[in-house]
Amino acid sequence: MGLGLSVGGLRSNLKASFALATVKLVVMPLIVYGLCVVTGLNPLYTVAAVICAAVPTAKTVYVLAHEHKVEEKLVAATVSVTTMLSVATLLVALYLLSGLAPGVR
Repeated sequence: MGLGLSVGGLRSNLKASFALATVKLVVMPLIVYGLCVVTGLNPLYTVAAVICAAVPTAKTVYVLAHEHKVEEKLVAATVSVTTMLSVATLLVALYLLSGLAPGVR
C-alpha cells in the first residue's frame, strides 16, 4: 500500500477520502447501533457490533483495488485517512458506549 500512496495521491483524493471516512467511521456505527437497539440486542453485543463497525477500512480493500486496477489511489488514501481518524473516533465511540454494559470492566 505504501507504494500506491503518494503525497500527490493523498492530496488529489482528500475530499473523497474524508467523505468515505465519515461514512465508515461515523455513519456505519450509527446505523449498526440503531439496528442493535431496534432488534433489542444484548448491550454487550451491541458494544461489540458498534466497535466492529467503527474500525478503519481494512488494508485488504487496497489489495483488491490493486488486483482489479480500480481506484487504487483513492482506496490507499481512504485506508490511511480512516486509520488516522479512527484513533479519535474509536475513543469517542467507546466512551459513548461505556454505559451500555456496566457489568463489564
